[in-house]
Amino acid sequence: MKYRFVISTVVASLLFTAEITVKVSGFENQIGQAIIVLYNSNDDFPTIENAFKAKTLPIGDEIAFSFADIPEGVYCIAVYHDENKNGTLDMAWFPIPHPKEGFALSNNATKKYLPPSFRKASFGVKTEDNLVFELKIVY
Repeated sequence: MKYRFVISTVVASLLFTAEITVKVSGFENQIGQAIIVLYNSNDDFPTIENAFKAKTLPIGDEIAFSFADIPEGVYCIAVYHDENKNGTLDMAWFPIPHPKEGFALSNNATKKYLPPSFRKASFGVKTEDNLVFELKIVY
């Protein structure tokens, strides 16, 4: 009986999950790579290493990727144009801290000279959602 419950719970979690598709445009060049990152916690945002899910893709005029099997919750999407392929968003610190590479956030919460906000970029995901985000990289 115990095993039936575990199996049915696993099957239900696989059947009742969402998909999030991210389409990205606006790259200034095709140098480097794009890193599409899905965060599910303010504590992990904006570091790539602690993200819920991440995918690295070659740069094109427009790129797209779908995150499948996403459970209900609150999420944020960030996209980084990692031109030097070092796996991080490079920053300039003087005179005002700002990114050296292009980036985009869900909800168009992109601010060139301010730290990004998980709260402003976050969105809710419900069971069986099929969400599509169209983001434009800013430099």
